[in-house]
Amino acid sequence: MSRASALAEAVKDILNTVEFSQEFTAIRAYRAFYSLKDLAVLKVTVLAPLTEQLIAGRKGNFDNITVEIVVQKQVDPTDNTALDLLADLVEEIAENFRGTRTKSWGWLGTEIAVPYDINDLSEWRVFTAVVRLRYQIAWIKS
Repeated sequence: MSRASALAEAVKDILNTVEFSQEFTAIRAYRAFYSLKDLAVLKVTVLAPLTEQLIAGRKGNFDNITVEIVVQKQVDPTDNTALDLLADLVEEIAENFRGTRTKSWGWLGTEIAVPYDINDLSEWRVFTAVVRLRYQIAWIKS
């Protein structure tokens, strides 16, 4: 499994062990695409779409990996209460990862887009938000 996929899997596992204000089961995937019927319930998808490789020295590199957490649910776009609850959940998720690190990877920062696509909300009545977590993994060339 690639370093990016392994990190996304770890993020998914963390999401599924923490208790949030709304219930969901996160999945790891290569795209977040659901039918409108599926989005009647909250969907949380973890993606690892971007890896930037940087030199750290003669024998080592850094991988700066972006992991995206996509939060989606069909909702009435005029229901501010429901939208506020979803936006609050997105912030909860982002805060959960602030400053996280392990022996292998360390948090660099977070970007939150709420809503990610205003057209999805207007046309399809789908709330979509994205939390972008940036991590750095140091590794040594063999």
